[in-house]
Order: sequence, then C-alpha cells, then structure tokens
Amino acid sequence: DEYSAAPAAAVRDLFDAPDAYVLPTVSGIASDALAIASAAGPLDAVFCHRLSHIRLWQCGAVAFYSGGAPLQPLGGEDGKVCASELARALQSAAPLAAAPYAHRPSLLSLTQPTEAGTLYTGAELKALCALAHEHGLLVHMDGARLPNALVALGASASDLTWRAGVDMVSFGTTKGGTLAAEAVVVFEPAASLGGGAADAQLASELAMRRRRKRAGHELSKSRFLAAQICAYLADGGGGVPLWRSSAERANASAADLARRLEAAAAGYDGDSFRWQHPVQTNQLFLSLPCTPRGDALVRALGTVGGTPWDSEEEGRQCVRLVTAFDTSEEEVAAAVGALEAALRGE
Repeated sequence: DEYSAAPAAAVRDLFDAPDAYVLPTVSGIASDALAIASAAGPLDAVFCHRLSHIRLWQCGAVAFYSGGAPLQPLGGEDGKVCASELARALQSAAPLAAAPYAHRPSLLSLTQPTEAGTLYTGAELKALCALAHEHGLLVHMDGARLPNALVALGASASDLTWRAGVDMVSFGTTKGGTLAAEAVVVFEPAASLGGGAADAQLASELAMRRRRKRAGHELSKSRFLAAQICAYLADGGGGVPLWRSSAERANASAADLARRLEAAAAGYDGDSFRWQHPVQTNQLFLSLPCTPRGDALVRALGTVGGTPWDSEEEGRQCVRLVTAFDTSEEEVAAAVGALEAALRGE
C-alpha cells in the first residue's frame, strides 16, 4: 500500500537516485546477505576486509544465502581495504578465470564507516570501485553506520555511494535509533542484478523479493517497518533530518569522550593508553598493555559498557566503546570517571 511504498521514495531522495531499487529488511545481516547473494552465487568469490562484519560477525550468512560464495579476506590498516592488496589478489585470480576448479571473483564488499570506526574518503572509494569494476566485480557497501560517515566527512549520500562507483548499499537506520529497519539499495538494478549475477534468475527485482520472502524476512505488516524508515529520514526538528541529528550527536559524544579519556590518562605512563585506531566516528578502540594495570583498566571500562576486542598488537589488549544518538553527558562522565579511578589504583 501507499505506506509500505513510502520508504523507497524517501531513500531514493536521500541518495539522489530516482531509479534505485529499494528493498526494506528488518536487520543489517539480512540486508548484507541478501544484497550480496543477489550478485554472487556458489561459484563466485566475494572480497572483503579481514575485519568485516560479513566475515566475522554474521555466522556465515553470506554463504548461507548465496549457496556457498566464499569470502576472500584482504588486509589494510585501520579496517580499510588496501588497494594494492586488492589489486594483487585480483591479478592472482585472473589466470584462474577459466579454471573449472576456481571461484570467479564477483564482488567487493566495503564497510563505511569501517569496523574500526574509520572512514574511506570519497577518493579512496572511487579508486577501489574503479579497480573492482576494471576486473568485472560489483561493489557492495555495508552502510550500517553510513549516516555517521556522511556527517563526519561532510559528504552527500550519493557522493559516498553511487557517484564513487558503489553498485549497492545495505543502508542502516537501526544504529541511528529505529527499532528494526534497514534497506538494500541497488543503484542500477538492470546492471547490478543482471550483468554481475551468477545465476540468470537473479537478474530481476522480483528475484530479490523472492529471496527476501524465502529467507523469512518479508513482513505481513510492512508498514510498521516503513514508518520507521520514513521517520528516520524526515525532519527531526529545526529543519534537520533525524538521521543527521542522530549521527551528529553520536559522533560528537565520541569525540568528547576521546578528548576526556586522553586528558584523564595524560598524567600517567603514556604506554598505558593509546588508540588502536583513529577516532573518526562513534567507535573508540583503546589499546592497553597486558599488565595488571592494563587488566584493571579493562575491568573498569567494562563497568561502563566497554567490550574486550581483538588487539592488533602483541602484548596489548583492546577495549571497544561505542557512543550513540542517545549517549548522555552523564554516561560520558561515568566512563571517564571509571578510567580515572582505575588509573589511581582504586
């Protein structure tokens, strides 16, 4: 009905993409897996960063929905795919294109912001997309936190997606405050669902809807999902869209928390505290030594929502902190206070 159809128009307006195909879903995992499965089948390979959510945090959803498409991990500092490493991987795969025993490179998946909370610039995205397209790959973007990137870079949704060469994006709203509402956005459906598909039956929007239904992600009362997306993209007050104000608050809280944590640790041994990745959006990764003091800091930050994370350095440990659209000044102060108390040995 008209209510269920409304989100597609709102999403197209945000991305300045009037011909885009929009498929609402109820989770980011569903958006990622269904989008990728529409362009990669069991005989295709998907390239992604080694830290990507689709590889580490989705319990093999891409392989499940695609019928077995393998994920080929790539390296790169601070969660960003290294262009030279991607080029080497594609060059190595090229001689095997006609081999009956090798998977065909089909798609590159990028996360913006990355799992490390860092950002691809528009230029970096263009370079990676151009490289992928040169070798016949489509490009998918995991945009669960895309609004945070738009705010941090001061860029438009179109500039960081289809204008940079991205073919499809999993656009997230749940991180920004909705209950359960995401969307797959395909910018050129005929090309993305046809030319890059592993199976001819995928070459239509109807096939994506069938995939969603078969996956158990089609709601009988989709207007409740639609209402969330429409509200998220609408004016949230003062002429500012809700998605923008939510992302601005989350990013600002992270920047404030980072400054205050640094100030709190300034009078102590510098090796006790440093950032594992640059703080660029609303995710913070604190690198701490594997010492009694470091252990105490990890425990202290755990009381205010800090989560132990994989460390990038031997002999060190990491804690992840995430701010949100509703992070309060009191919560920031509590995190700083917990660190200060642990540093004092309390």
